[in-house]
Amino acid sequence: MKRIIATAAVCTIGLSTAWALKPDHHEGHEAEATKIKLTDAPTAVQTAIKSAAGSATMTDVEKETEDGFTLYEAAWKVGDVDHEVNVNEAGEVMETEMSVSGDAVPAAVQAAAMKHLPKGATAEFEKKMVVLYEIEAMVDGKEVELLVDPSGRVMELEADDDHDDEDGDHDDDDDDEEDDD
Repeated sequence: MKRIIATAAVCTIGLSTAWALKPDHHEGHEAEATKIKLTDAPTAVQTAIKSAAGSATMTDVEKETEDGFTLYEAAWKVGDVDHEVNVNEAGEVMETEMSVSGDAVPAAVQAAAMKHLPKGATAEFEKKMVVLYEIEAMVDGKEVELLVDPSGRVMELEADDDHDDEDGDHDDDDDDEEDDD
């Protein structure tokens, strides 16, 4: 039985891949990115970036502000693998990325790429790890779920009324089916 009590849990979601052909849109707002020196970032940001990169030499550091949120993105290379980390002003890691070869991604990711990209497309794969907080609550008889990033930006808000629960497990059965998209 699923009991929901206004709880918050940290969830790290590993997103399998991103393609160079897929533009990165955030509700139509383009971010302003400015190249900076790592030493120009706040101390907490410098510490987080240095911790993520270890002894690697930074190839690029940018300050990016979008919808009132400021992120610092640092890039470096280890061997043939490109790495990036996005850190908020408080020094919290929001996202990490690393390039991977198409042969190294799971078969399901390869199949999705083949299904959704035109034949012959040149694709670049990245493994992304995103930190989100999940908050679940019962509000007026409805299950409400929020996904929030460490800066407080709501990434997803979903309400569910449990009216089509046919098996008595207190969840809407319509969300038990896999989405083909």
